[in-house]
Order: sequence, then C-alpha cells, then structure tokens
Amino acid sequence: NVMKLIKYISFVALFLFFACKKEAIPEGQISDSLWLEHKGAQLPILVEGNISSNTLILVLHGGPGGSSIGGDNEVNKAFSKPLEERYAVAYYDQRLSGNSRGNFDKEIVTAAQMVEDLDLVVDLLRDRYGEELKIFLYGVSWGGYLGNAYLSTGNNQQKIQGWIDVAGAHNIEKI
Repeated sequence: NVMKLIKYISFVALFLFFACKKEAIPEGQISDSLWLEHKGAQLPILVEGNISSNTLILVLHGGPGGSSIGGDNEVNKAFSKPLEERYAVAYYDQRLSGNSRGNFDKEIVTAAQMVEDLDLVVDLLRDRYGEELKIFLYGVSWGGYLGNAYLSTGNNQQKIQGWIDVAGAHNIEKI
C-alpha cells in the first residue's frame, strides 16, 4: 500500500527532524559533564559556574599527569568557588591524566597531540555554549607549557580571549 508507505516515511522524516534539534544553551549556574573522544582517548571536561557571564576559564592542569577535575576543582575550593560565582570554569583532564580514559600508543602522547586535543576541547565548548563565548586559558606548570604551545600553533590565538600562565614551563627540553 503506497499511502501507508508514504505516511510511514513522512513520520520517520519528521521524527528525525525534531530529534536532531540542537540542545539549548544553558543559563545561570551550571554543572555540566562533557566528554571528548579522540584518537583512542576519552577526555572529561567538567564545566561549573556562571555560564550567563559568557566568560569561561579553561583550566590546564600541571603534570603531565595532574588533574583539573580532581585537583583544581574538588581539592582547591578556595581557587574554584570564587571564580565559579562570577564565571564558568572548565576543568579539563588531559590525555593520560586525571579521569581521562583510553588505550593508546606512547607515540601519540606528544605535545602536538595535546595541542590537537585542546583545540577540539575549545571547539566543543564553543559548540555547547555558543560561538560568542569568551575563553581564557589558565595553565599551571605543564599546563602553562601546553597553553603556550596551543597559542603558538596555527591561528589558535583567534579562539582565545586571554591567557593566564602560572609558573608555566616554556621549554620542556631545557628544564
């Protein structure tokens, strides 16, 4: 029966159209858990704080091997709580660090790979919270090195409004 087939196809098409709508951008105080999957790694990002400020501080932990989620957020509330009242703060655990997961070869764990991962995190945050989101990088120690490496790659500076470097390494090979 052709009419039944047309009705069925129309129903499926309408369902898919409405099922694929983009999620609304959150407002106010949020606590959002995001995951980025890339090249064998599952990278967690916890976003907490005032997303209505349209300003986000992206924390790049030290290490390598540290944790933004476990360290800068959970353990150091004196750091995180005042920032979250005013801005949104993204706690990102890098490849082979903190709460990240995955199996991958040693060859892929390079500064260039970490920069590539970070670029995807920045894109994910803009996609989730809006293209107008102002992102400031905040890097400590190794996170300082990663932030510098990110900002000196391609046109990445165009995606970031500011950079806070706390005791960041600038030349890992010569430390």
